Amino acid sequence: MNKILIVNGILRRDDKVLLVHRNPDRPFFPDCWSLPGGHVETNETLAKALFRELKEELGIEITAPKPLQSVQHTDPNGASVQFNPFLIEDWLGHIHLRDDEHTDLVWLPLDGTQDFAHVQPDGFQQVLAGLQSPQSDEPPTSPAGSTKLIS
Repeated sequence: MNKILIVNGILRRDDKVLLVHRNPDRPFFPDCWSLPGGHVETNETLAKALFRELKEELGIEITAPKPLQSVQHTDPNGASVQFNPFLIEDWLGHIHLRDDEHTDLVWLPLDGTQDFAHVQPDGFQQVLAGLQSPQSDEPPTSPAGSTKLIS
């Protein structure tokens, strides 16, 4: 079985990252917070897929994405999935949800107060934590029981 390739954008602005809430009707990772992105199509590069997915999902055109550590995952059907996150700090357009894959979006602070335990799939937590700039002596918190995160 071939590896399934996924691209994800970590949009960062003012020491915050954008998370999207997946629709409860989605077959994989329903009703959870994640990063925008999607499947890489046949004969498509990771970069082209990232540009396409963020245009489709958020209505933006990204510039200068920086690849980060990939995340390996096995889906419920046993397929091998490789998530390829990219750090994006510059884009054109106003971010808004353009499809029914997501029900909400939020900017989450990278100030060392979040533990990202609520972000799926597993593995994204470490990628996001690596971007944090701790500025607080407060212990990490997780809004996992909430459908609204810190805006």
